[in-house]
This record gives sequence, structure tokens and C-alpha cells, in this order.
Amino acid sequence: MKRDHIYTVAILIFIVVGLISTLSWSFRKQAKIEYNRTAKISAQCDSLIRERDSLNAEIFTLKIQLGRYEYIIDRTEDELSKDCKKQFDEIIKNTE
Repeated sequence: MKRDHIYTVAILIFIVVGLISTLSWSFRKQAKIEYNRTAKISAQCDSLIRERDSLNAEIFTLKIQLGRYEYIIDRTEDELSKDCKKQFDEIIKNTE
């Protein structure tokens, strides 16, 4: 009877150790998958941030150019005669 009890306990210990090692392996595998997924998302996020910054810089440059053109147009309008202003206004309307 004592021997049967020892075998039963040994089998139960073996099963518990097997379950623990299987669960541990499964958790490590899942953690690795999650780590890789997080790394990919982080890389994509960094790429999107760089793209956004690039687009913001381009917008800033275009705003500066637009401001220069508006300044040139304003100065040109001030120096034009009335007939030239009318023609200039028609050209502006047609290009918009």
C-alpha cells in the first residue's frame, strides 16, 4: 500500500512538473510573439512619425513660398495703373 502511494505521488509530481514546464514554454513563446509584434508596431510608428515630420516641413516651406508670392502680388498691385490692375485682377480670377 505504501508503495502504491509513492507511485501515485511520483506520477502526480511528474504530471505537475510536465504541466509547469509546458505552461512555462507556452508563456515564453507567447511573450516572444508579443515582443516581436510590439517591435514591428514601434518601427511602423517611428516611420509614420518621420513621414509626418517630413510633410510638416514641406507644408512649412510651401507656406513661406505662398507668403512671398502674396507679398510680390501685393507690391505689384500697388505699382500698377488702374487698367493694369483690372487686367491683373482678371488674370488672378482666371487662375484660381
